[in-house]
Amino acid sequence: MHHAVEALLPIAAILIAAKVAGALSQRAGLPSVFGELLVGLLIGPSWLGWVAPTETLSILAERSEEHTSELQSRVDISYAV
Repeated sequence: MHHAVEALLPIAAILIAAKVAGALSQRAGLPSVFGELLVGLLIGPSWLGWVAPTETLSILAERSEEHTSELQSRVDISYAV
């Protein structure tokens, strides 16, 4: 399989599953984030392991952590001032 397809397939599966679960959650009268989080737990490596961590997902997670901590420090500074 081509490397780009191999890298994007798990991300696409996660996004599609999250959108479907979010819509189902809303139809049940719950916030969409409930369904999105639930499907993330189910298909991720925590329980069923349908989407295994790949190098691409690991890199995206690291960058997301860096961005989140940078954003948090900016928010902390703005509250301190």
